[in-house]
Amino acid sequence: MRFDTDAPAKKVTVSGIDTPARNATLGLLLLAMVGTAVGQGTADTIMLPEPRNQSHVSVEEALRDRRSVRNYSSASLTLADIAQLLWSAQGVNGSRNRRTAPSAGALYPLELYLVAGNVDALPAGVYQYRPVRHALSRIAAGNKLGELARAALRQTWVRDAPAVIVMTAAYKRTTRKYGDRGKRYVNKWGQSKIKLHVYLSVIIEFLILL
Repeated sequence: MRFDTDAPAKKVTVSGIDTPARNATLGLLLLAMVGTAVGQGTADTIMLPEPRNQSHVSVEEALRDRRSVRNYSSASLTLADIAQLLWSAQGVNGSRNRRTAPSAGALYPLELYLVAGNVDALPAGVYQYRPVRHALSRIAAGNKLGELARAALRQTWVRDAPAVIVMTAAYKRTTRKYGDRGKRYVNKWGQSKIKLHVYLSVIIEFLILL
């Protein structure tokens, strides 16, 4: 799920569907949360476990078993699960804070938020992922998955998931260098790479448990 942080009132993109302004509740909600946390300086920081960089599962196996799933068990996720997924999506993996997912000009306009509901050792709430520190900053307390589901066209699988990763775009980071075409770099290139990394990481985590 992605929304444009430069123009949150215009649209929210949910699973590839552009919805009108009246469905922009999620974008406005998250922006209000971020603004409050930054303005008051009260965000709690949770350091994440170090990501694993080796497994016995090959990329070919992950591609073979990739599926879109919207039926979830009632089992919780662990903080290590969350750490692995977020690192795969936007974690630092090299010098000069380069990331696991490529970005035009290494400008990294995409920000990740975790809406947590059922994660071991992590209170329910909304968190921003901090790639350089590999940490989460809490910007809102309480389970917000119900509100997220209502903003996402009332898709119940969003409400029932133990956690949801929300992707936002700060387009100005890219458009300052590339002009208006920078938005295309973000929409059609940057965010798709992050989603692919998350999808494959989920499959790898599942296959490791078999």
